[in-house]
Amino acid sequence: MRFEQKIKLAEDYEASGKYLHALQLYKFVVTSDKHKKFALFKIASMYVNLNNIDAAITLLDEYVLENPEDSEARVFYARFLISVSSFDRAVEILDATDDTTIELLFTKAQAYFGVNDLRKVRMLLRELITRCKSPKMFAESYLLLAKCEIRSEKYEDAITYLKNSLEYDYDNVESLYLLATIYYRKGMYYHGVELIELAVERSPDRMEVVLLAGKINYKLKNYDLANEFLRKYIKLGGDENFVVNYLSEIDKILRSRVGTEKHNPEYPVNRISDPEKENTK
Repeated sequence: MRFEQKIKLAEDYEASGKYLHALQLYKFVVTSDKHKKFALFKIASMYVNLNNIDAAITLLDEYVLENPEDSEARVFYARFLISVSSFDRAVEILDATDDTTIELLFTKAQAYFGVNDLRKVRMLLRELITRCKSPKMFAESYLLLAKCEIRSEKYEDAITYLKNSLEYDYDNVESLYLLATIYYRKGMYYHGVELIELAVERSPDRMEVVLLAGKINYKLKNYDLANEFLRKYIKLGGDENFVVNYLSEIDKILRSRVGTEKHNPEYPVNRISDPEKENTK
């Protein structure tokens, strides 16, 4: 069977969740010089799917040490390390090269963010922004700068960076969510509501986004919408304890409007004036 056929069969196994079968085929494909790196990356991914993180790390570590000039593999390995929260090792891998590609700079910034070296993150991203030509990379760079300022509690700077990020990618759900979150915490609910509802539209099953949409609409007294979002949060698997007080308050308000006991009957009327004072975030 040709290598290309083996790859196609392995990808079919992978798509159907048969990771062990796929792994065996990719191990055969890795013997081909033409497909070696592709198969190597796939083998690492299969190890992850099989919950064998250490094997993936060993495989990629050996390859990068044997091929120090392979920037693509170095970035792939570093991103993998970041995905499993091995930030210190990711920094080591990226600092071991003088390469300054856009992809490497951004990955290095992510790694330094993981070890909380915000000064280094800012320095890397500002260099990247001066060289970058990709709108998506601009958006991601400003988003990461915003996260630095949020971590430093410099919220006005964070707002500026998030707005910059959205100028390049207005569909970026994380930028929309973080900007709406800052406005929510500052009590600027009208500024946040359009952003968070757009984020829900873009990512309707993301729990934290749906939860914030419920909380902002509650503050704006859009109780029907708040009720809808908070109930959806629960259906998505969210912790009911975070929203029970909101729902009981909404129940009380809606019942007082229509004179019926049939709204949210599973939530008793809350005796707390502000539902955020108990079990809410």
